[in-house]
Amino acid sequence: MKKNPSRGRVAFTCIWLAIFAISYTLWAFYLYNISETLEEYERSLPENEAQRVFAEYFLNADPMKFSSYDDVESQYDVRGSAIKYYFDLTYGKALALTEYDTTSELATYSVSADDTEFARFALSKDESGDWKLSKIILTSAPSNEFLINAPKDAIVTVNGVLLGGECAVSEYMIADSPIFGADAQKRTMVTYRLSGLFSDPVFSVKLTSTDVQLSLEQSDDATLSAEKSYIAYLSYIYYGSN
Repeated sequence: MKKNPSRGRVAFTCIWLAIFAISYTLWAFYLYNISETLEEYERSLPENEAQRVFAEYFLNADPMKFSSYDDVESQYDVRGSAIKYYFDLTYGKALALTEYDTTSELATYSVSADDTEFARFALSKDESGDWKLSKIILTSAPSNEFLINAPKDAIVTVNGVLLGGECAVSEYMIADSPIFGADAQKRTMVTYRLSGLFSDPVFSVKLTSTDVQLSLEQSDDATLSAEKSYIAYLSYIYYGSN
């Protein structure tokens, strides 16, 4: 009995098709696992997320928005002054990203404009082990410092905002004189310190008891004092009534 050659070819073809299908399935499964492994590996590297954060928040972002990333503007600043500061600091300059510090759970990066650092951001791992943006900190601020000497019985404002007691750094006593009426409280002067303001400060010193505005004398680049105008005012009141 003769064998049917066409049947043999069909069987041969089916076998090879089956082998091909199995091989293709195994290869596809292998590639899928490799792809998953590569994606997991890439997610485990903070550098990839750092580049994404850098591009989204700095490289391709509007410099007018940089100040909104961190609460840098103090209550004594003119509103919007930090926006101008960071815009002037970064606009038209080459921005660069460098690694600052990395541990197994936290990665910190530095952002600079023409080699001057103005921000850092931190990445931390979420529950799935992926790196995510944790916080942005603006590290650059004006280096200015101001000292204001004012009577203890005075209201001091900066840019129209009442200066709080947290800015008081020291006290001193003016030499005794009849103009103080033997009241030690009147002789007490308070020194306030302010630093890192993004706007030019406008100071005002007003006596609480009389609502009299005292002038400020600049003794050096950073120190303003109401002591002379205070003594002059008390002297005028005392000697004018005696």
